[in-house]
Amino acid sequence: MGSPWDLFFLNAAKRTKCPIVLTIHDAHQHLGEESILMDAIRKWSISKVDHIAVLSNHVKESLQERMHIK
Repeated sequence: MGSPWDLFFLNAAKRTKCPIVLTIHDAHQHLGEESILMDAIRKWSISKVDHIAVLSNHVKESLQERMHIK
């Protein structure tokens, strides 16, 4: 799950010209923690990073299907 702080820190990190890697542990928010805002922040964060790291093929496939990423 992301954080509202991502909006600030990812913009600041982009100015450094260093590659940014986002690690995603879960493809879906935990039951009871679902939030349209957090989904929007995750989508925005994914659009700003250079690479995405996932911890399993299951998460990779779920993200590809859910967020339409390659």
